[in-house]
Amino acid sequence: PPTQFDFGVGSRKNLAMIEACKKLGITPLCSNVLDGGLATGRYTSTNPTGGEVSKGENDTGPFGQRKLEKLDALFKVQEGLVEKVNRRIGQRMMKYEAGQAPKINRDVTTTQIAINYVRAKGAVPLVSVNNLKMANEVLGCLGWDLSEEEVDELDKACKTCGV
Repeated sequence: PPTQFDFGVGSRKNLAMIEACKKLGITPLCSNVLDGGLATGRYTSTNPTGGEVSKGENDTGPFGQRKLEKLDALFKVQEGLVEKVNRRIGQRMMKYEAGQAPKINRDVTTTQIAINYVRAKGAVPLVSVNNLKMANEVLGCLGWDLSEEEVDELDKACKTCGV
């Protein structure tokens, strides 16, 4: 039987729950995988409004500046992994003859890195999809996984950031 709780790259307080579920043969279902948008990499200390037009002088976006600064190291690792995973997928696709390569995403995003991190930890990520863009983000997670080394990079960045 499955069990559900919050977990994501930006909010790992339930990491032990995933391990416990796996030992008990329970499939962990994780909600709030993107931590309210924080784990997407859209909001950073240098872009606190996520590219949205500021609502005024004191508009710092949905997350406090201190919290965003605290997660800067994680965001940098996510961005670096986007390049690394895209390169790896590209190299894998070049091994196929013309027209024979599987149709998988070749333009991985930081959001997809965050979703596949939850999968790599052994849980099923539950992601809210309320528009076509988000549906495409979720579909873009299929056909590739994070390597152990890439998961380790994210784990180290999370520890550095205190999450």
